[in-house]
Amino acid sequence: MEKAGRIIERIVAAIEATIDGGVARVQSPAFIDGKLSGSKREVDVAIYSTIGSCEVLAIVEVRARGPRQGPDWIEQVSAKRRDVGAQVAIAVSASGFTSGAAALASYEGIQVRTLADVDTNKLLSQVYWSLPTVNVITNQSLKLLPIIHNDQEKHEKIKFTLDQLYVVGGIEPINGQELIEIFPIEIWNSAKFRGNKIRFEFRLRLPRPDGFTLELRTQNNILRLSELYVDYCVTYKRETLTYKNAHEYQSPDGLSYGYFEANHPLLGSFVLVCQTGGIPQPLPTEIISLPKCLGGKGH
Repeated sequence: MEKAGRIIERIVAAIEATIDGGVARVQSPAFIDGKLSGSKREVDVAIYSTIGSCEVLAIVEVRARGPRQGPDWIEQVSAKRRDVGAQVAIAVSASGFTSGAAALASYEGIQVRTLADVDTNKLLSQVYWSLPTVNVITNQSLKLLPIIHNDQEKHEKIKFTLDQLYVVGGIEPINGQELIEIFPIEIWNSAKFRGNKIRFEFRLRLPRPDGFTLELRTQNNILRLSELYVDYCVTYKRETLTYKNAHEYQSPDGLSYGYFEANHPLLGSFVLVCQTGGIPQPLPTEIISLPKCLGGKGH
């Protein structure tokens, strides 16, 4: 069973990695050579990022126990920052800080954060963006009609079976899923939504600008296609997520982030990190595997 303090460290690491947009390299725990002590120092969370040609190290120390943290702990964090040569240090407490600790942190340039259990529904109401829902495809239908130009420059429709349709130069017939994957992005603009169905009806002109084209191979002939009429219909159902065990990660400047454990009937257990306070920033929503002790499936 993973210790509660280690779980909090994982949560902080996940939030910090998401805030950075996945650009930084985050390790938790990390073992860094002390430049002053000459020994390995364990850091709860280490964040490595690059500014220009320089690597910047930020360390995060986490306290998940006890009363509000006082100046003594801030002194320890400051000393560790100097020893490992970190440019930035963050102290995170699950119980908050005394006024003396906050004042010393400001003087030492230590950023302070709190991470607290909060009411899930209340925190969900503070999220700036709509949290994801999942549309699960329950059925697909694909109807195709090959079209060629005959000698009179008129369209000619051909009866065929899918196993007669090939990419030019291909060895195996193209299957329906392969064809769906090359549909042009623009077709989404013409999608028709009816209830829980989406229908795409369009003509795929061949060859495409990238050179992709199709041919119809019969027993006696090979016909190069001029167009392909496509009627593609998708039926889906919307699955909702269940949220539980929310945490709020706050800084004194009013920025805050929500960390939610979530569950989906098909996706299983995962985590969402979203901004919940301060000026809205384009923060990506990250899906992160939960530790097994929290009910995760280790995706």
